[in-house]
Amino acid sequence: MACSKLAYGSFGYVYVLLILGLAGMSLLSGSRKEAGSDVPAIALLLLAALIRFLGQVLAINILSALALALGVFALVGLLQLNRRPFALSPFWMATLFLFSLPTEMVLQRTLGFPLQMVSAELSCHMLSALFSNVVCDGVRITLEQRDFLMDLPCSGASGLLLSLAFVVTQNAVIRRQYAENTRPILA
Repeated sequence: MACSKLAYGSFGYVYVLLILGLAGMSLLSGSRKEAGSDVPAIALLLLAALIRFLGQVLAINILSALALALGVFALVGLLQLNRRPFALSPFWMATLFLFSLPTEMVLQRTLGFPLQMVSAELSCHMLSALFSNVVCDGVRITLEQRDFLMDLPCSGASGLLLSLAFVVTQNAVIRRQYAENTRPILA
């Protein structure tokens, strides 16, 4: 990749501050509307601790990171932020927490090459319409004895993740009005 960023990014703290700010606003918005049990949240926290332990023992950092997101889900439920006047969705708050992790790097490593291939293929077809001697080989395009390698632009990946983070934040805050007798599973 052409990106020259730190290994674990440097803007994760912004998302943590956003989560803390939203949680503070929810806590200050008033007492919860309805009572609920803390047992599922505590069980989820214990499960998250177990998953983190397994992630450490097996040296799988992604597993430990996902356990942290499960912990955020459980904490939102434990504080009952989903039952306050300024309600927050536990699912979307946990999803927002994933942006504080090196999400961009993980996505670039997993989705980067297929996106490079698509970009190279599209570029090859467009250049073939203009030049007759275009040779395409994976992410390498040869035109008039010059090699060009297609790369995933960092600004596009960063912009996409920033847009996704904005949508996730909106989903965490703006909750749909459900019928009185139905209870959402993830919200």
